[in-house]
Amino acid sequence: MPMADPKKPSEADVEKLLKQITGEGVFADPKSGLRPATFDSVQPGGAPAEGALPHDMLMDVPLNVRIELGRARMRLEEVLKIGKGSVVTLDQLAGEPLDIYVNDRLVARGEVLILHDNFCVRVTEILGQKGKA
Repeated sequence: MPMADPKKPSEADVEKLLKQITGEGVFADPKSGLRPATFDSVQPGGAPAEGALPHDMLMDVPLNVRIELGRARMRLEEVLKIGKGSVVTLDQLAGEPLDIYVNDRLVARGEVLILHDNFCVRVTEILGQKGKA
């Protein structure tokens, strides 16, 4: 059984920290006396506020982000014919929101923008637990 790296947080630690940050499940009992945390705006180069959460712990956590413009079903021979300038018809229309996945979980929807000749994605909707707003 491989030994866990003591410096690297486990996925369970990260999930627990994210739940603490978002307050998920914590404020369900009004008798607990707990209330959501509020954060002051962060200034570049400023010292962390007293009692600040260890955000540095999250900086080394790898996340797979996938932006899905649409889907297409093709036979292998059609895929092999794709080259520069080929057009692939997707199941979504231009202008429809695209899906944003983090670690294969649908977390947001957005739109494609062009900024300084670069393609960008603007997040327009953050989805709830089950991929629903």
